Amino acid sequence: MRCRINRMSEIQDQPTAQPTAESIEWSALPDGHSYNLQSHRLVCVNAERYELRPTIMMRLVEFAVFLLGVSFMLLGLFLMFWAKYDPGEYLFNFLGSALFVALGAVIACFARKFRRGTIVFDQRADAYVSEREGNKVQLSRICALQLFRWICDANGEGPYDVFELNLIRQDGSRVHVLTHGDLQSIRADAHELARLLGVPLWEKTDEG
Repeated sequence: MRCRINRMSEIQDQPTAQPTAESIEWSALPDGHSYNLQSHRLVCVNAERYELRPTIMMRLVEFAVFLLGVSFMLLGLFLMFWAKYDPGEYLFNFLGSALFVALGAVIACFARKFRRGTIVFDQRADAYVSEREGNKVQLSRICALQLFRWICDANGEGPYDVFELNLIRQDGSRVHVLTHGDLQSIRADAHELARLLGVPLWEKTDEG
């Protein structure tokens, strides 16, 4: 799994020939974030606005990792200020307690790795917005959606199959939307978004 935070940026297109499924790239985008479980679910806010929101499971994973980090920090603080040490071993124990605090802080910050903000498709504003990845795109510039399978082996946690959903802009470039391991949910979300945007869905999942 990967984590990367960019500043919000407006992505602009240059008018070129209309891309086709054969002319675009089918490799994983480097700025994507992959998970081996369903990370988002599509929610219809109204007829013109859909949102991909983090699933309960992803929120629980984030909270569990954060809670683990806080627990280490509290244990370290307890050992540092309230536990009784032999005077001759005080410095050694104090440094050990400080290590627990530092480790807890690192784990708590690591919980942000699992934090995925809401992804918005707003037809009224003609905007796709992903604050987590710093992307903002005009929906009117989207000509297709791309869904394909690739094998993830990040941080020694794989290999496992993941499925990547991207926007295809009119210049043939791609914008990452979502990558996770639940084919049925991401395929259903992709079909619904393609219907909303009135564009085709290009799929290579070995099952589609």
